[in-house]
Amino acid sequence: MFPTSLLALLAILLQPSSAQDAPAVGDTTQSLALVFSPPFLPPEVTPQTYPNYTLPPVQPSWQPPADSYNYTLFVFPTTEDTPTSANDTSSQGLRAVNGVVQLASNATDSSLVLRDPIEGWRRQWLVGGLNASTNYTVFTVEDRSQVVTGPVYLLTKNVSFPCTLVHSLPYCPFVSYAVPIPPPSQTDPSQLGTSLTQQTYAADDLPGEYTAILLSSLGNFSITLSSFACGRDVYSPLKTCEDCYDAYRDWACAISFPRCANTDVSALPRAPLPAPALMPRTNMSRNTFPPLDQTYTELLPCIETCTMVDRSCPYFLQFGCPLPGVTAEFSYGVGFIDDAVHGRQGKGVPGAAEEYGYAWCNAGSSYDY
Repeated sequence: MFPTSLLALLAILLQPSSAQDAPAVGDTTQSLALVFSPPFLPPEVTPQTYPNYTLPPVQPSWQPPADSYNYTLFVFPTTEDTPTSANDTSSQGLRAVNGVVQLASNATDSSLVLRDPIEGWRRQWLVGGLNASTNYTVFTVEDRSQVVTGPVYLLTKNVSFPCTLVHSLPYCPFVSYAVPIPPPSQTDPSQLGTSLTQQTYAADDLPGEYTAILLSSLGNFSITLSSFACGRDVYSPLKTCEDCYDAYRDWACAISFPRCANTDVSALPRAPLPAPALMPRTNMSRNTFPPLDQTYTELLPCIETCTMVDRSCPYFLQFGCPLPGVTAEFSYGVGFIDDAVHGRQGKGVPGAAEEYGYAWCNAGSSYDY
């Protein structure tokens, strides 16, 4: 019998290169970034069947794997000398890159997160000490195999960026971005400090007034959906009740936690790409959040966060979305994933986001729309 650690190492070495996913970037502020390792070790999920079909709990609790993969994160300013492919560098080469962010305890905070059970666990880093309005390159190295993955890129916000990173919410697993709420040190003076986690919000310290309505909505939706014959063929040959709940959860989270964007879009790539779906907001939030002391710019949710609910849920729920060209553009980013005119799936331009750190709308999930 092989030891578990050896089996984990063999799993990395034997998987095809196409399966070695790159790291991922959540979002940035002017000095912080949320970065994720490639996914690994998806948990075992038992398919639900009729008549004992059970929807996921509103606040799921997953047990992290006992023998998880350990990754080393490399973040450094992007220059013309920066490696552009994992095949062109090694862990030793990455350590020699000028300007690599030192991963001391006061520069990063690391934890395991499960954003998507099908995808698997990821190691999440909260990286500090970054410069405002700067492009950075990200690689990861699996410690045992020394396999290099990446690069992906991130762009920090400008110095006047007013929003705060929110992350690690089990009820909203894809909320890993800046939200228009004051930092913990302003809402609770006892949180004033220099550690990275005291500059962001996670599930343990996010005040209840931010989440009470959302959690109630998710619970009520789950009860209503459970009244349908989940797990039977009559539901859908393509979708399940769990698909419906996940889509509704991702939509509700994207609406409840607006995503902030840079007010200055001069750094974004220009024609032939469209402008991102940005909406100036005042400090009078549509949510129950305490108001910011200044205006901010919202990156609107992709319309597909709404249409995915419509596609995945039973008709009796009567869930509908605004129409492109009529009212949708006031609340959603339209045409970036699906075609804006005919709604053809995957025919939009350029997508919700791309590897260079630019986002055109808030996808709010891992769905390949």
